[in-house]
Amino acid sequence: MLPTQIYHADWGTGPKKRWLARAILGSDCTAFAPRPITNHTELISSIRRNLPEQGCALIGFDFPIGVPEKYARSAGIRDFKTFLQGPGTEVWSKFYEPARNISEISVHRPFYPFKPGGTTHSHLTTGLGVRHIDELRRECERKQAARRAFPVTY
Repeated sequence: MLPTQIYHADWGTGPKKRWLARAILGSDCTAFAPRPITNHTELISSIRRNLPEQGCALIGFDFPIGVPEKYARSAGIRDFKTFLQGPGTEVWSKFYEPARNISEISVHRPFYPFKPGGTTHSHLTTGLGVRHIDELRRECERKQAARRAFPVTY
């Protein structure tokens, strides 16, 4: 069965940076302007409510899935799905808070910088205990024959 609706969610770091675009497929294709995602916890159920009875949807998300292998080993992450339950709790309580300075960077608080400017890759590599910035990229983000490496999003 082909989808009757296609959605794309652009998932930014904060609620104001989360947008959803939608297209309805049929004999013609109708695309709608992106709209803010106001309640991310209701996203899937709201899409289901908007489907026709015999319809289905394809949803794409613009956010990274997984963590770099070296980072996972350093942080003791053995299973990504299980890991997803930890950020924001206990030793992971500051996981989502970008570090304001170099001394705050750790495997439990890997996002840096809080504000752009005056930062280098060495701040992250030192703070996260890796030798090279590529160790903080997932395999799919590393340099390929036809393109440069993706920027590190930590």
